[in-house]
Amino acid sequence: MNFAHEAVHQLFTGMSGKGKSTLVRSLVARDNARWKFAFETYKKEFPRFMNWPLCVDEPTLLRAVQAGQPSAFYSAPLFPGNRVEGFSFWIRWVYEVGKVLPGRKLVIIEEIEKTTTHRNSPVAPAFLEMLDEGRAAQFDVIMIAQRLSTVNEQIRSTLTEICTFQHIDPDQLDWLDRENFDRRAVTELERGEYIWRDREAGTQRTNARRHPQLHSAGKTNRSAAVKG
Repeated sequence: MNFAHEAVHQLFTGMSGKGKSTLVRSLVARDNARWKFAFETYKKEFPRFMNWPLCVDEPTLLRAVQAGQPSAFYSAPLFPGNRVEGFSFWIRWVYEVGKVLPGRKLVIIEEIEKTTTHRNSPVAPAFLEMLDEGRAAQFDVIMIAQRLSTVNEQIRSTLTEICTFQHIDPDQLDWLDRENFDRRAVTELERGEYIWRDREAGTQRTNARRHPQLHSAGKTNRSAAVKG
């Protein structure tokens, strides 16, 4: 147990093809977490681009941990047509196993908005517990969402940092606007450009050349991935 651990819950969002998954893979590769677990989609990006073992059930998940390897879990073979149930199984396994593993754990969840049937439907209990109490076991979480307006509010309320790539859909922009993002700046982001906001510090930074006024010299981002 490490009650001094300052948990990081990051959300990366943006339209398809704008660079959010590429950035996340880069940050994960540089992160020094001892244990890394990813919940995959049909694209299987962590096995394809980072050579992580692809896990499809508990025995393959266990083999990756025993070998000291990161793991990417694809739920469809075990839970065909039921991503919500597959996520519930996986996150419960990761949380229970992770609590007894030493060191920091990094949990990456692709398409977080599809882990519940609706933004107001129940969240997997193990995930809520991880978000609320996981700091004691040194869990950090990276989430990726294309449609952040459909992410469950119980999940969104725990976010410490939000990184957005381009959005033009009014529903997504309305939510970002409430989070103090510059609506126009978000619509004008080019591929690979983002605006990153630290909710707790109230600071933001960007790599967008067209909006240098958004650069902030505030609190340094706490994520070990960003420290690289």
